[in-house]
Amino acid sequence: MALHLNAGEEAAVLNTGNLFSITAAGAEHPLVKQRMAKRPTTEDQALMDRVMRHGLNQTDHDRKRAAQNRYKADTIAIYLDAVTTLVWGRDARRLMKFTDAMVERAQESEAERLAA
Repeated sequence: MALHLNAGEEAAVLNTGNLFSITAAGAEHPLVKQRMAKRPTTEDQALMDRVMRHGLNQTDHDRKRAAQNRYKADTIAIYLDAVTTLVWGRDARRLMKFTDAMVERAQESEAERLAA
């Protein structure tokens, strides 16, 4: 980022970047004003129309991520047991309080995600 800005490529960064949380002072910059004044492209407008009409559909990425999260929630206890035993040997039981908390947290986050 710094290299682009030092090279005088502020416009390129602002035109291709995802602008969010723009402060009042930042909104006054001429390049930011110019970017904010641009009308949405036809593709952007078509996407927004589809979202407003049909809502957001789950993408392949979303489905894969959900499958990964389910797999992690189901197997994290097995993975942690194997790793802690391999690394800590007989002393692995000293970490049980910590690893049990990790497993619970993973399962709770999956349950929260499913409820949402």
